[in-house]
Amino acid sequence: MKKLVLIIAGILITQLAYKIMPVSAEEAVLASTSAESQSGESAEIRQMIEAFLQCSVQGDIECLMSHVSDDFLAMSGGNTLDYNGFKLRLENLFQGTTARSFDSLKIIESNISDNKATILLEYNLRALTLPGFQDVGRARKAQYSLVKEGGSWKIAVMLTMD
Repeated sequence: MKKLVLIIAGILITQLAYKIMPVSAEEAVLASTSAESQSGESAEIRQMIEAFLQCSVQGDIECLMSHVSDDFLAMSGGNTLDYNGFKLRLENLFQGTTARSFDSLKIIESNISDNKATILLEYNLRALTLPGFQDVGRARKAQYSLVKEGGSWKIAVMLTMD
């Protein structure tokens, strides 16, 4: 009985080791290249998110909308907005606020696969309302689903979790 258990354990260990170890040097290079590519994509995504938030700070709607997909959907507080609805909401928001800023951008989690990505992020967004200059700043948490369109990352879905 002990021999049978040892034989089965040996077979399982051999199979697990076979799956973990690369079959060839070419496969090891491909795995390394894939990790480097994903690291580059992560940096590219972070730059796009920072640019998107900076456009928001500047109140530049056209700049902001250049970072979202034409098939964009935003979900927040039980409301869903498409591309045009989001643009209209931004126009109203920018007319009613001033002194906008963001800081402390943290990408908590990211999953990048080919031309799609999902990221979970946190950042602080601040603004003053008009009139009255009431501070409406707070920490934000959001999940963005991204797609690569025309060689650039675009936000396809934005789910805010305030």
